[in-house]
Amino acid sequence: MPVELLKYLSEEAAGSLCLLLNTFLKFSLPPTEWRTLKVVPLYKGKGAVTDCDNYRAIAIMAPIPKLIMSIINYRLEKVSEDRSLRTPTQCGFRAHHCGDDLVLALQAVL
Repeated sequence: MPVELLKYLSEEAAGSLCLLLNTFLKFSLPPTEWRTLKVVPLYKGKGAVTDCDNYRAIAIMAPIPKLIMSIINYRLEKVSEDRSLRTPTQCGFRAHHCGDDLVLALQAVL
């Protein structure tokens, strides 16, 4: 399903999609195609095109599994924040936390 169609789903269709996705999550039965990604090299825009170090890999997945992954990630982030499961010094991949502050603190101690 093209991602553009997700934006224009009717309330009834969105409810059906939600029920389907929740069933997949509840029974851990996502379709096999949803468990595969296409990894594509992306040129960084500088350096020699022939040098592999000048590329980074990006993973391309279908829109619906990407939506599921976003929902699961949001829920896990919320639970970990609400229950204070992370140390205050963990800054990587967290909203409103910057690793630069920890580097400056470390430099001040050293």
